[in-house]
Amino acid sequence: MLKTFNEQRDIETKGGLTLLLNSENVGFSVQGHDKDNTHLETEFEISGNIPEDFVLEDFLKSEYDKKKNELSVKIELPDDLHIKKSRIEIQVPHTTRVASQQSNGSIRLEDLEGMHELESRNGSIRIEHNKGSCQCDTRNGSIKIENNDGNLQLNTKNGSITLRTCNGIMDIKGENGSCKLINCTGSLELNIDNGPIRIIEGGFDSADVKNKNGSMYYEFYGVDKGMFSFNNKNGKILLIIPDEMGIDIKAKNMLGNFRIGIKGEYDRKKDEDTQILEMVRGSGNVKIEVKNQNGSIQLMKEPLQKDMKFDLYGLGENLEHIFEEIPFEEGMEKAKEAFRNMKHHFKNIKFDFSKNFEKMMNNLDANKEKIKAKIDSEIKDKQRAEEIKQMFKETYDSLKESFQKKKQEREEKKQDSQENVSESRLKVLELLEKGKISSDEAERLLKALGEDNE
Repeated sequence: MLKTFNEQRDIETKGGLTLLLNSENVGFSVQGHDKDNTHLETEFEISGNIPEDFVLEDFLKSEYDKKKNELSVKIELPDDLHIKKSRIEIQVPHTTRVASQQSNGSIRLEDLEGMHELESRNGSIRIEHNKGSCQCDTRNGSIKIENNDGNLQLNTKNGSITLRTCNGIMDIKGENGSCKLINCTGSLELNIDNGPIRIIEGGFDSADVKNKNGSMYYEFYGVDKGMFSFNNKNGKILLIIPDEMGIDIKAKNMLGNFRIGIKGEYDRKKDEDTQILEMVRGSGNVKIEVKNQNGSIQLMKEPLQKDMKFDLYGLGENLEHIFEEIPFEEGMEKAKEAFRNMKHHFKNIKFDFSKNFEKMMNNLDANKEKIKAKIDSEIKDKQRAEEIKQMFKETYDSLKESFQKKKQEREEKKQDSQENVSESRLKVLELLEKGKISSDEAERLLKALGEDNE
């Protein structure tokens, strides 16, 4: 038996609310609004041996303590009943603090001003446009925070961490997952086991970054002083250091090499099995300590592949937001797989213009109309459905246009490179014919030209 439950509730609360969430197999979406009351909008599909007199209040409990200004929302479903579909959207005063304990369900917060404590098992945590500190703990779920002004304490196992445009004191721990920070400021303490670290446009005034079994990439951006430490065990360390930055670097490497691509003189020596590099440039106000056990240390002045880089973060986020709002069913597996594979490409600075990516694009293109139809059938708010369809169209069109443009640029660049190499080879053969170089020298030069063109 399958039964649908729909309800809207308005609860008289006030600003400074504490919202307590507790559920299994159900996610929550919480958004701040300009009113003092709280509005709940719910939709459930329940299967099983459902009693005739079974109503929404039997499993969705909401209790408000006026004295404490505390609202509790809890999902308790009998073991013989199962949730096939659920949607809980809660609108609360902007100045609301959220505390949640969930399993098998995601939580999303938006437009709030409060200190939040979120715990999830087998579900993701997402926060957007928040003012206040956040403490997040996940197992088998990702953490994504965007536009947050406040301290962050994050801990995840078997899940990725993504932060964008966040400011505050950040204490981040992760295991078996990647960590990516974009355009963030404040101070950073980051410890990751078994996953890559990427920090783009890092404006931190201090950072202590540790990693095991994963690469480490850090871009210094707008920094004129501070203390920075990078320690890795199995993976390369790549630091992007602008020419105008005054630095004092002490780097130690055991089983890896140094690659230096920044301006300035440095001292290099060896102490038993450890290679040591020291460098002071300009004011030396940015103190950098680097240690690696089994991997290279690279100091470069510009981000890698700068000429081929374009921002796909927003496109990936838009697509993910769209697919979070509509469930996939039979017949759409290819579109879902194409999207997942595209997200893998989005994570790389060096974009992969392979035929496999074109195949993914074609799979997504073939399912565009199905996706639009699914949006219409699943999103009850027609205006919202049109907004999501327009977002999907703009995102897909932008991605396709950027892909085609960059692919053409790469082909043109490759053609120019091949022409230059051909001219150089002719020059080498001409020098050999005139006797200005030996046959061995000509062979080495031709081999080098072939390697450069690969």
